[in-house]
Amino acid sequence: MAEPTALLIEDDGLTAGILGDWLKDAGWTVVTVDNGTTGLRRLSELKPALVVADIVLPGLDGTTLCAHVRMQPFGERTRVVLVSSRDSLRDPALAAGADAYLAKPCSRASFLAAIAAPTTEPAAEPVPPRAIRLPRADTLSPEGASIDRKSTRLNSSHLVISYAVFCLKKK
Repeated sequence: MAEPTALLIEDDGLTAGILGDWLKDAGWTVVTVDNGTTGLRRLSELKPALVVADIVLPGLDGTTLCAHVRMQPFGERTRVVLVSSRDSLRDPALAAGADAYLAKPCSRASFLAAIAAPTTEPAAEPVPPRAIRLPRADTLSPEGASIDRKSTRLNSSHLVISYAVFCLKKK
């Protein structure tokens, strides 16, 4: 059986070498390119099972590349892991359709966990968010946020949020 193909798009040679070695050790055939434009071209040629891309790349950034992967006929079957030294790029990475995001530097264990393909077993039913029990007061007002039992407002704007997105923490 042929090894699955991984497309590694990383402009830093040292990082590309380390991630490439980890991929090879995990049984992947690795094709490495150093910019997003070449990555996009190779994506169409290779139709890889895995794409690991830096977010900040010359030519075409990783989030745009990820969106291109998702538009391809094979895009749903391709696992995409985006990496960056900037943790502020986590949300844009996941919004672009990445299966996982890793902040650099990352450990070998976290990298291998991120590239692991989802199981072929049917997904379990999603767990509903936990209910939030608010104190007896009708409204909590932590610095600019107003939360009551019926609505949520932030700086006078109505927000639709879930517990998974918004958590109250005691100071």
